[in-house]
Amino acid sequence: MKLIRPEYNHLYHSAITPVLSVTTVGTSWLVDELWVEPKELEYLHYEEDVTKRFEELQLSQEIDTNSIDYARSQGVENEWEMMHFFASEDVNAPSEILQYVDDEGNLVSFTNDELEAIREWQPGQAYPVEGIQGHHIETVHENATNIELAGDSDNIILATDSAHLEYLHGGSYKNPTQDEYLDVKMSNEDRLAETLSYNESQIVPGFFEVGLVSIAPTALLGITIKQLVTYYQLQNSELPWNEKKKVLAKTAIFSTLTSSGIGALSYSTASVLDWVFDDLSVGVVDEFFSSMIEINGSLLSVQLATTVLSYVTALFKGVNNEQAFRNAKNQMVTALAEFAAFSAIGLGLELSFDMLGGVVMDALLPDPTGVLFFLRNGYKLFKLGRKIWIKRAHEQAYKECMLIRQNHAYQLAKGSLKLD
Repeated sequence: MKLIRPEYNHLYHSAITPVLSVTTVGTSWLVDELWVEPKELEYLHYEEDVTKRFEELQLSQEIDTNSIDYARSQGVENEWEMMHFFASEDVNAPSEILQYVDDEGNLVSFTNDELEAIREWQPGQAYPVEGIQGHHIETVHENATNIELAGDSDNIILATDSAHLEYLHGGSYKNPTQDEYLDVKMSNEDRLAETLSYNESQIVPGFFEVGLVSIAPTALLGITIKQLVTYYQLQNSELPWNEKKKVLAKTAIFSTLTSSGIGALSYSTASVLDWVFDDLSVGVVDEFFSSMIEINGSLLSVQLATTVLSYVTALFKGVNNEQAFRNAKNQMVTALAEFAAFSAIGLGLELSFDMLGGVVMDALLPDPTGVLFFLRNGYKLFKLGRKIWIKRAHEQAYKECMLIRQNHAYQLAKGSLKLD
């Protein structure tokens, strides 16, 4: 007996696509507001503090002496001060910044115990790590009158006693620094840049971290809806329960891949558009308008992608090419029309919010908890100024347009999921 597979539910997939896309973009926006932006602010505070302290340390290390011997000794002390600065836990430099030349002539990082000793060390005390000396890359022997170079910590590299003589000087302290060690030392400016870059990567969530958090609710929503629909369809089936479980399991895998793909495409498109708009001045592209383009553009990309997928799937299932193309064309026209319509709605909302002003719109838009109203209006009263009022208008318009967009997607899905 030939089993006839039920026809692919194109209406279900065309309706659920914008729901999943809106979920991804909305989650991404929420993640950005509640997670990414606070972390970016945290990093900016860190960067400002560390940079200020670094500049103060550099100024304090300026040499004011006529003695080459004193400058020579002070240069080594200055290098240990730099090590102390970068080793501190609140600066949190990567291990590649805190290095010395070992007995085998290799550039290696200090151990955890040695780093702890460097953190506790104070200028004027004996050097924190026993057996480590300071070597002048541009040697004092060759620059006997250069006070500034002798005291410059950028000209100092740390090394063990034996490495200092055998590798850096090639067996005699009268020899210049051996060629292979001339460029191994990072300048203090480069150390700072590397440290800031490292901590930015540690503090601020990256593209894939944010993407994973943004896409996860989309995958979960897609799995839930598809499982509910499949379970409903299987209720009247004569298949044994074991076979039904297999169908549900296969459906879960497929819906996970599909929903995650829709979420990934939506998030990637929004991120690319955000990157594009970042390079444009505020005068060219308004902040709110660019946000609307990111939302609607990501939805459009997903809808066009699923249209192509639906077309290929229909052909694979034996649907007439003309019929499959007609269905794909209708879906594509609908997607383009929605993109244009909701972009226009967004622009219109922004203009109306701009004209009415933030206080009037706060009164018109209900806020069940009241918390949002008091927090934001309290912030405006504290700050004052036209800039805050304009920003508030943009945020309200953004939310209003998102609600319209989400409601539209919800109604589409709700209508298509009514099963007989």
